[in-house]
Amino acid sequence: MDKLARDMIAAALRSTADALSKDHFGALTQEHQLTSRLAEGLERSQLNGLDVLGDWVSITTQEFPDKGAGALEHKTGVDLYVGVNVLETNGFSKGFFVQSKWKALGRPTKDRNDLRRQCEGMLEISPWSYVWLYGPDGIEVVRARDVVDLPHMQPEQLSPRNVGDTFGQVLACNEGDPLWAVPEGPGKRMRLAKLLADLTVHRALSFTIAPTRRRPRRF
Repeated sequence: MDKLARDMIAAALRSTADALSKDHFGALTQEHQLTSRLAEGLERSQLNGLDVLGDWVSITTQEFPDKGAGALEHKTGVDLYVGVNVLETNGFSKGFFVQSKWKALGRPTKDRNDLRRQCEGMLEISPWSYVWLYGPDGIEVVRARDVVDLPHMQPEQLSPRNVGDTFGQVLACNEGDPLWAVPEGPGKRMRLAKLLADLTVHRALSFTIAPTRRRPRRF
């Protein structure tokens, strides 16, 4: 994928995600509710049916239950699965995993230990796992590995980057796990559900980038 197209797509995804975080931070919205809104927002964003320098972008979301003794998040530490498909001559499919938290000035030791255990659970699934911090200025991202390796530090202190940088690195094929990919094609939702059934993951999101086959709206 062309770097300019990659940067434009990552910036648009960041804009959608950050706007939701800014709007809901400090409100009555709970973390899982914002994650749900984020998945829906990306699916309904301006990227759907958009021609970005010859690439076509679609977003698909799928939510899972997060309540009860057998709640899937408790088993894996995962809030969100993200799968990326780039369909071109040198296309690829990858996925990564996310645990989300509200950004905070400080967390009790118990909360930090709980987050570390969640990150350990995600890392058992894939090294490409992250913590997304929902804040008043947007979403910040830290690596799950850093949370595990530096348990005495708050996640906000672990050199967070913005969510656009993370998507940019995945689109540049520098990050993301090819073992957890959901290739584009018929029955993608069913294949996504089957893939995640082995994990018992509680929320999933996938988006696809493909060559333009029609003339959608211009970015």
